[in-house]
Amino acid sequence: MNLCLVTAFPPSREALNEYGFHIARQLQNAPEVNLTILGDDDMPEGAAELDGFQVIRCWSFNDSKNPLRLLKAIRECQPDVVWFNIGFASFGNRPLPAFLGLATPALSRLRGYSTHVTVHQLMETVDLKDAGVRFPLFYRAAGFAATQLLLCANSVAVLLPAYRTLIQERYKRGSVYVRAHGVLSGRPEYP
Repeated sequence: MNLCLVTAFPPSREALNEYGFHIARQLQNAPEVNLTILGDDDMPEGAAELDGFQVIRCWSFNDSKNPLRLLKAIRECQPDVVWFNIGFASFGNRPLPAFLGLATPALSRLRGYSTHVTVHQLMETVDLKDAGVRFPLFYRAAGFAATQLLLCANSVAVLLPAYRTLIQERYKRGSVYVRAHGVLSGRPEYP
């Protein structure tokens, strides 16, 4: 099975890079998986790729062109499965690039790829006032729309049972699963 994992990946310094590494390391041990990592390009100067991983650095933090860049890389890889390991700020801390990045899994599925998402947080669980957001109603509406787009994937995995309950009660759609994580977990469950 050819699998593309879209994630921040070491030696990148972006959020979720370590989680992406642990997913990739476990997938490398599965003989039936041919893994290509579609990683971010936030690399420390002079840093080399980690040995043993096929990494294509094809997206950038805060770049509104990420959907186009990722869809091009996905098309070139011709995967059986595309797995996004993302959070709401994975693609940017500015609204437009962040939102467009979160729309990419839906675009991947529209292109005919089996698309799965592991999402690490939900907008509903963020205290926007505490985070200093100037336009909280706008962010809530965009977060709702982004979650709707994420639910267009073939399946969505969340890390907490409460997140699954929240999605089921508020959005009433999507194939949503809880996938435990942490230091004691072993090989990841396939989406």
